[in-house]
Amino acid sequence: MPSLAMLLSVSPQRSVFAAAVLTLALVGCSGSNLPELGSVTGVVTYEGQPVPSAIVTFQPQEGRPSVAMTDDEGKYELLFVKDTPGALLGDHKVTISNESAMEGDQSPNDAMPLLPAKYNSQSTLTALVEPGSQTIDFPLQ
Repeated sequence: MPSLAMLLSVSPQRSVFAAAVLTLALVGCSGSNLPELGSVTGVVTYEGQPVPSAIVTFQPQEGRPSVAMTDDEGKYELLFVKDTPGALLGDHKVTISNESAMEGDQSPNDAMPLLPAKYNSQSTLTALVEPGSQTIDFPLQ
């Protein structure tokens, strides 16, 4: 996982993502104070290939965002707060950024291309989170 200093050092986009990740890491809620959440997992692919180390953010119209980082297979599970999976129920704007993965020590031939702005800074992605568990995949082109 990229360090907070690395996330903050390059762009304002990174600052937003880093703040969301930091919030998840530092803030906790007791189980009795949590709103109703839906469990959300899925896979992020770009042009048919898994997107590793991408930050996936679900931002509801009101309230706390939920955030995840994809694994090497592009799989993610949203966290509402540290150790509490899920996302608020309702409509969400979704952003997916793999900008932090571009700074690894991968050779240019092996690196996943940077995702277009329509998936992050100018996102057109949305998702509906419902009660219970759901799989929301993002097959990006």
